[in-house]
Amino acid sequence: MELTVKISLDHQNHINGLLFKANDMQKEIKSDTANVLNTYPKEISDIIFSNTQNFPNNTQLSIAIIEKDKVKYYGVIKTNDKLQEIENQNKVFEIGSITKVFTSTVLASLVEERQIKLTDKINSFYPSLKFKNNIQLNFIDLANHTSGLARLPKNIDLSDENNPYKNYGKSQIEQYLQDSLAVKNTAQKKYAYSNLGAGLLGYTLGQSQGTGFQVLLQQKIFDQYQMKNSFVSSNNLGDKLVKGQNPDGKTVSNWDFDVLFGAGGILSTTSDLANFAMAQFDPQILNWL
Repeated sequence: MELTVKISLDHQNHINGLLFKANDMQKEIKSDTANVLNTYPKEISDIIFSNTQNFPNNTQLSIAIIEKDKVKYYGVIKTNDKLQEIENQNKVFEIGSITKVFTSTVLASLVEERQIKLTDKINSFYPSLKFKNNIQLNFIDLANHTSGLARLPKNIDLSDENNPYKNYGKSQIEQYLQDSLAVKNTAQKKYAYSNLGAGLLGYTLGQSQGTGFQVLLQQKIFDQYQMKNSFVSSNNLGDKLVKGQNPDGKTVSNWDFDVLFGAGGILSTTSDLANFAMAQFDPQILNWL
């Protein structure tokens, strides 16, 4: 029998708790998938195979490993129950919640340009709205997920599971702020992950500059970091786009975002994301972060 031992320490690093727990026996999952990632280093090949062998056919992965100023790409596609190599670092994927990194980067850019302050209340950018119960929200709390907002707005219609954010627009977010806005744990500033908060952050950044958030992304991020294969819509991408699948291997719809775009709307490539990641280690950027 294998045991897990958990030890807890108090603030003086004295043991104040001890737990022994038998490990659950994991059933070995049998797979008929063949690993033909023959030119990749064995360590890389084994890690990829162990984590992806049970994915459905037509699954693609695009991986970048950055070491110092060098990037190595490893593309994988599963076809006919074989994991094979593919050059796909310039293929476009939906990057989902990684979008939130870029939303916060737009915020940092505007703060650096002295257009706004982190502690500014967002309420002033909605002059025709009165937030319910006069609740005050600021930029930094939205970015840090400490605003107390729920994960999703109360008035979002999730009946379309294939594209749940598409029809949540200006009128819906304004109705929410005016009639349904609620926050929790505001005094403690507790972390609580919120797609609503990140989406509201992006939308408000656009409001603050009198433009759409997607325009700010293009100006402050994609153009700045030479991300020429990053997009705010899946339309007209053709064969560049790697379509998503469900666990059964059936192609599913791309997700479209309106006002909550800042929570998860970007499409990008591994090559572009690697460029962005490397740029964050540029001393000129680090000086103002």
